[in-house]
Amino acid sequence: TERYRVAAVPGLLLGASFGVSELWQSCVSAKYSRAALYLILLLAATLFVSVPQKDPGLWALDAYNAGWQALQSNNLPLAEKKLNVAYAYAPENAEVNFALGNLRLTQGNSPAAESYYLATLRLDSNHEGAYNNLGILALEEKRWSRAANFFARAVQQDPRDAKTYYLIAQAQFNAHDFQNASVAIARAIKLNPAEPQFHVLSKEIRRAQTTESP
Repeated sequence: TERYRVAAVPGLLLGASFGVSELWQSCVSAKYSRAALYLILLLAATLFVSVPQKDPGLWALDAYNAGWQALQSNNLPLAEKKLNVAYAYAPENAEVNFALGNLRLTQGNSPAAESYYLATLRLDSNHEGAYNNLGILALEEKRWSRAANFFARAVQQDPRDAKTYYLIAQAQFNAHDFQNASVAIARAIKLNPAEPQFHVLSKEIRRAQTTESP
């Protein structure tokens, strides 16, 4: 990338100064083949530091990193500016779309966040974060089955994520699917038995199953 090529410049300059000395000595001593070799190497080095990068993803990287850090520190105006620059360079990058989804979610714009998360999945069908956040949005909208489906896809990417099993159980519990909710919360407790809220939900599910039984 550009930053690594810039870092190489001091070394190239030292090599060039040595090469100029060698070139002069070769010309003085009539060693023209050696001088020609140096000129070829000099041309190659010049091209290395001067040819511009054409991959837009490389140009997007710095803007994405700056935007993500700004989002993490809750500097939303800077995050907006940098992530929009990254998106302009790489609109088909899954992580850029995911970061913009998180930005819109933080701004309270759920429809736009959902749109970016769905775009993320179109670009990367195994993106755990996008599935998880779409599940959260569905929970907030009380679309229980949709939420459970998204969380189920998320847990496929990380089968040892206890919190995701808890969210599956929560969605299924609200959908009155107590049997599957019981299975999901049992898995969450097995993975993380020290989490109090898992046990609270487990008791609620058992109580609901008892009430439902004839």
